[in-house]
Amino acid sequence: MMRLSNKRFILGVIRRLIGEDSARDKQLSRYLQGQFHSISLRSLARILRQIGFSSVQTIPHVMSAPATELTWQGRAWYFATDLIHLATLGCVNLSPGIVLVAQKG
Repeated sequence: MMRLSNKRFILGVIRRLIGEDSARDKQLSRYLQGQFHSISLRSLARILRQIGFSSVQTIPHVMSAPATELTWQGRAWYFATDLIHLATLGCVNLSPGIVLVAQKG
């Protein structure tokens, strides 16, 4: 079981909005904080299956803190991403926090 940060969507938006210069690198670094790598859930699940995990499941909407400790913007983002997830019948997952559960098969 792993808790992951789902930042790929917002990183893509930043890359498209800001041209290739130091301002873009500064924004990406500020958003990534201490994280130095990025991988899509689909790719990570494929890698896990290739090394012998038979069951790989993702669970969206896993908060890093209780809702009462989040800013109103954080709570609004979770709410909006939940609506998108429901509206697309689970096909689009933009939730900031995700748990990946893998079972060795």
